Amino acid sequence: MVKIRSDDPKNLRDFACLAFDCFGTLVDDQAGVYKGLGPLLDRLDPASPLKHDRSKIISLFTSIEESLTKTKPNVKHSILLAEAYLKLAEKLSLPTPEQAEADAFGATVPAWPAFPDTVDALKRLQKYFKLVILSNTDLRSFTRVLSGPLSGVKFEAVYTAEEIGSFKPDLNNFHYLVKHVDSELGIGKDRLLMTAHGLKSDHCPAKDMQITSAWIARDDADAGPEVFDGLQDKLAFTWQFSSMADMADAVEADFNRSA
Repeated sequence: MVKIRSDDPKNLRDFACLAFDCFGTLVDDQAGVYKGLGPLLDRLDPASPLKHDRSKIISLFTSIEESLTKTKPNVKHSILLAEAYLKLAEKLSLPTPEQAEADAFGATVPAWPAFPDTVDALKRLQKYFKLVILSNTDLRSFTRVLSGPLSGVKFEAVYTAEEIGSFKPDLNNFHYLVKHVDSELGIGKDRLLMTAHGLKSDHCPAKDMQITSAWIARDDADAGPEVFDGLQDKLAFTWQFSSMADMADAVEADFNRSA
């Protein structure tokens, strides 16, 4: 754990609610996406430099998906993923897949794996906080995530892009979060901690909304300044954790100090 903002006097025990981005923070979306793209990658020429370049493939897909979230904010995430699958095939100069194949990819979200530390860490954290989700997915997909990779964890509320009508990083999603956590759980913004991996999707809007945030760095923990991609002035997260387990350790230590 690293407390990045020494000017923020708060301790972790000062919060009552943790709002999580799910994919990239709790669930390994990159592993799920890459596995789901297998039928496309199998069609790539064996000599293609992209044939086994996981990082580049994920980057191409993410770029397509992010573009679609901006132009089609009211489309269900599973349908948007299917469209991104078709557009990636076009980008890779592959024959257009059958729609059924694209739809099957869009339905893979519940099969994406949780990070190994996620469920145990969440069970530890729910002893101290109310847990909520703010996700770009649709409710049907996420309901199956709750009964699958995140089984056994209690979330007080789940707020999806489908019900909000826009995708993060739209500030509308964060206004919705603040309003509903207040009205449904009785917890104000000053006791809400946005906990996420996504810099552009979650931490930039959290700064704009003056929501305190914690960065779950995951594989970016040891990366250089390039991971911020010119976003430094748009970020203001107070804590950096290498993983969810790292955060749970820090929370337990903080509460034990106050006991």
